[in-house]
Formats: sequence, structure tokens, C-alpha cells
Amino acid sequence: MLAPPFDAEAEERGSHEIAFIGDALDLPYSGLGANAAFINAHRPEAVAAIRALMDANRRLKDGHLAEAAGQVVEHIGAQPATTRRSIEKMVPLLSDTGELSSAGAQQAIDIQAELTRKAIDGDA
Repeated sequence: MLAPPFDAEAEERGSHEIAFIGDALDLPYSGLGANAAFINAHRPEAVAAIRALMDANRRLKDGHLAEAAGQVVEHIGAQPATTRRSIEKMVPLLSDTGELSSAGAQQAIDIQAELTRKAIDGDA
């Protein structure tokens, strides 16, 4: 399993995609993580980061793909056409609201429980 744009780059080099993980999982493509202590201590920064992520998602969904591809090319060094193809594939997975669906949350909990071999208590 390769993250974009390396998945498209592997295809260009002759690898074949067996399955697209976005078809099997209802997990978000992007997200942020922080603990409550950090958020409480850095609320303005946390709010700004959330707004920036939502703005970026909205811009991608509004069709600013070339702009995003340019950023990926500049910072990762992937080829422009490869990058654009990866972005087009991933944009439908971006959340419109920033919320995770109930099914996606349950999938994430189930995956974590399987990986850690521990039951996940929903009240934790």
C-alpha cells in the first residue's frame, strides 16, 4: 500500500493496483490529531489548524487541483501528471464537514482493536 502520489508513480513504473483502499474503508484521507491538554493550552493554534485543513479540503473540492499538484511537486518532487492523477483519485475521500461518519469511526475502532489485540471501550 502506497500513499499518494507514490501509488500513481508505482503504476507508471509497471506496478498494478490490486484494490483502491478508498473503496474498502470509510476512513478520512486527511485529519488532525491532538490531545485535550494541547488543545486547551493552544486553542488559537488548534482552531487555525482546523480552519486551514477545512479550507484546503474545500479548495480541492472546488477544483483547485493544479494548485495542489504544484505544492506536492515542489515539496515532494513527484512528477506533475502523476501528482494530479493521485489528487483526483483522493479528492472524493475528503470530508465536506470535517466529521468522520459513524461507519468510518467504527472501522477505525475495529482496526485499532485488531492491531492492539485489545477491546476498545467506547466510553474511554
